[in-house]
Amino acid sequence: MTRPVRTPRRTSVRRRLAALALGALALAGLGTAAAAQLSVETRGVAAGTSVVGSCQTGTPVRVSLVSTFTGGRYVVTGVRLRGVAGPCVGRSIALQPTGPGGAVGAEVRGTVTGADQTHTLPAALVAAQVTGVAVVIHD
Repeated sequence: MTRPVRTPRRTSVRRRLAALALGALALAGLGTAAAAQLSVETRGVAAGTSVVGSCQTGTPVRVSLVSTFTGGRYVVTGVRLRGVAGPCVGRSIALQPTGPGGAVGAEVRGTVTGADQTHTLPAALVAAQVTGVAVVIHD
């Protein structure tokens, strides 16, 4: 008596497809969840992340990179913030450029000086490595 033989390849392919489909759904869900929490508006080269206390309500802080073309490539030399609310002035601020692997370059610390301000990075960063900026305004 012969039995039908299940091919391991077919079962393996189905499992892989199921795993890929679940992974895609999980990533889509994470992207939606992250977008729901994002309160920084960006324009230009990078995206942003913001943790802003009660001093910034309603209007998002706009984050952009200050860059220049030098040595045959673009480099980031600073971070510009716009639309910071008045109650945040005088509070401490920390800015961290980020890339695909996490933090890129050194964190910049300072004080919020006004609604529109630019913070200079301690060293220029290759623009292609910078994908975002984490901004924290705190007491």
